[in-house]
Amino acid sequence: MTKRALAETSVEASPAEVARTIEEIFGIIEIFFKRQNINEKAGWVELHGERRDVTLRSWGEKIKVEIIGDRIGGSAVRAESKAILPTTIFDYGQNKDNLSRIFAILTTKYKSTSPIVFKEKTL
Repeated sequence: MTKRALAETSVEASPAEVARTIEEIFGIIEIFFKRQNINEKAGWVELHGERRDVTLRSWGEKIKVEIIGDRIGGSAVRAESKAILPTTIFDYGQNKDNLSRIFAILTTKYKSTSPIVFKEKTL
């Protein structure tokens, strides 16, 4: 039963712009960038990162961000943060904190066209 956090919003920027910004944000908040998947025809980008720091709150997290373009030049941004170890039972708020920090910086740079919605789930 791993705890995970989900978040989503929409911003006034293209998927490519948002993807570049997310990569920068990963560096700012010390998330190791692992890989990126791009489908230009479908208008989406997926980024994967990890936080490998072991702290009292966590043994590390995996972060996935999906960016889907809309027809008017904006993007829907969905993100998930979950524990690196599948045996983790509690995340002590670290996953939601990861996403809060990502979305706070993102919505400072780009105008948000929908509220940021956070959810926490147990797998």
